[in-house]
Amino acid sequence: MTTFKELSELCERLKETFGRKDKVSLIVRFLRNLDPIQVEYASRLLIGKPLPENMSDELDVGYNTLIEIRDMQSTLMHEPLTINDVAEKLLEIAKIKGYGSREKKKNIILGLLARMDEVEREWFMKIVIGEMQHGVNEGVLLEALAEIGGVSLEHIHRAYMLVGDIGELAKQLKIHGGGIVESIRLEVYRPVKPMLAEQCQDIRELFKEPNVMYALEYKVDGARVQIHVGYNGVKIFSRGLKDITESIPDVIEQV
Repeated sequence: MTTFKELSELCERLKETFGRKDKVSLIVRFLRNLDPIQVEYASRLLIGKPLPENMSDELDVGYNTLIEIRDMQSTLMHEPLTINDVAEKLLEIAKIKGYGSREKKKNIILGLLARMDEVEREWFMKIVIGEMQHGVNEGVLLEALAEIGGVSLEHIHRAYMLVGDIGELAKQLKIHGGGIVESIRLEVYRPVKPMLAEQCQDIRELFKEPNVMYALEYKVDGARVQIHVGYNGVKIFSRGLKDITESIPDVIEQV
C-alpha cells in the first residue's frame, strides 16, 4: 500500500518543479504504481478535492479549526497512514451531520494528525482547505491521465465531462485501460460537467474569426441546473454536480 507520506513527498517535488511537462511526468510515474482504488483517491487528493465531485456532502472544516486541532496534538508512533486511510477518513468526516458533528470531526482529524510527520500535516491541511499551491490543477492531472491511458487529451477531456469526477475517471482508466474513454456515454442520473466558456473582453474580438457561425442568447439571472428524468423519477443537479432535487420541489412539479 502506498503511504500518505509518499503522496506528500510527491507534492513537495511538484512544488519545487516548474515545468508543466516535468510535473506531468512526476504524476505519471507515481500513479502508474498504484492500484485502481489508490489511483482514484490519489487523483482527488493531488488537486485538493478529496471528495467525489458529485457528492453532495462537504468536509465543512475551516482553516482556523485545522490550526486549532494541529496545535492540540503531538506525534505518536503508529503504523504509517496509507492514501486509502486518509481519503476514507475524509469521506467519513463529510458524512458526519447534526449535533456534536464538529467535535466528532475534530477527533477524527486529531487521530490522523497524530500519525503524521510535519510534511504530511502540511499537505493534509492544504488538501482539506483545497489550496494545494504546487501548480497542479485538473488540467495538469488530465494530461497525466491521458499519458497513462495512451489516449489523446481531447478524448480525456470528453470522458471527464461525461464521468463528472476525476477520481472515478482515473480508476476506470487503471482498470480498463485507455480504450474505456471512447466507450463512456451519457447516463441518466450521472451529472455532466458543464462546458466553460472563455471570457471575451471586447465584442470585436469575438467576430474576428472568419467563417464562424454565432448564436447569441439573453443572459437570464437564476441557477444553471441539469434536469435528469428516468425510471426513478426526476433528479436535479447543480452546476457543481451536486444533487439539489429536494431543495427545488417547485421545479420538479413543473417538470
